[in-house]
Amino acid sequence: MSVVYVTEPSGRVRRQGEGLYITRPTHKDRGQETVLQLATHSLELISLFGHTGISAEAMQLCLEQGIAVAWFASSGQYLGRVSPPMARSADIRLAQYALSNAPEARLALSKLILDARLTTQTNIIRDFQKNKGSQAVLSEAIEGFDKIKEMVKTTGSMEALLGVEGNAARTWFDVLGRTFLTITFSGRNRRPPRDPVNALLSFGYTLLANLLAGAIEARGFDPSLGFIHATRPGRPALALDLMEEFRAFVVDRFVLRVCNLKILRPEHFTHDEDKGIRLTREGMRTFFTEWERALLQTVSSDKQELDVRALLRRQVDRLAAHVRGQTGYAPFCYGEAKRKRGRPAKTQT
Repeated sequence: MSVVYVTEPSGRVRRQGEGLYITRPTHKDRGQETVLQLATHSLELISLFGHTGISAEAMQLCLEQGIAVAWFASSGQYLGRVSPPMARSADIRLAQYALSNAPEARLALSKLILDARLTTQTNIIRDFQKNKGSQAVLSEAIEGFDKIKEMVKTTGSMEALLGVEGNAARTWFDVLGRTFLTITFSGRNRRPPRDPVNALLSFGYTLLANLLAGAIEARGFDPSLGFIHATRPGRPALALDLMEEFRAFVVDRFVLRVCNLKILRPEHFTHDEDKGIRLTREGMRTFFTEWERALLQTVSSDKQELDVRALLRRQVDRLAAHVRGQTGYAPFCYGEAKRKRGRPAKTQT
């Protein structure tokens, strides 16, 4: 299944019969020209950025054919989404609510997820060592993560676990910052992001959370009720929980790659006093081209070759089995499995 990103100013998704196409205004006669025709049978999501839109007829066809539509500000801030009716399973939500209200079970699941995140980050640092040699700071970071993993195992409350998680995050971003070659990254900041790397991290996390939220809703979960992240109005807490397993593997490695290979460069960013650093139009085009390539990478997992979207759906299915008491939850951990890169998807306008 594919995703279309509509970024062309005044671009509009329209309907023609049982098909969809994207238009943009022409400057000569104030008419409209077709930019792209969409294959609706393989379309999962349409993402609209900035001053773009979708007609009522096209929106109706999307709902009929199971295509979600999401809206983002020009800065990349997620605004909301409309999803087609999904089969709701009352039992899975009841089980989710019950697990959320069981402190010991909730803590045990949270530990599994955070331990998996730490394992993934440790293995990524080992990849850094292969590329940059056995630097002392990388070896120290691995030792530090091993100690943090032991703390996770022995932590007795959610409050203490979140404190350990915060320390782990600071350690991770300190190590990550030392691996950037051309763009300086001195630590995590946001709301608004004050440098290009933080702008890319925030944007990537937003897109990843949106993908997970769609898979979670489709499975029948309540996306607003998580186990690690607190419940807040409009916050997809459960998507943020599962995203802990994928942040470093999907987003952080992606940002490091596009910066170090100079695919995204300083001229691809602009500064806004209110919204901080954000991508230019050309920068956003380049970002989405590379983002789709990243989502197409496949990983050997449980004797299967799965791309990123398939991995996300599998973890949602595993969580469903866990909350129903069918099997224990098995989190995703990035290891040393050989990866394959898929073909770039032609999904961006």
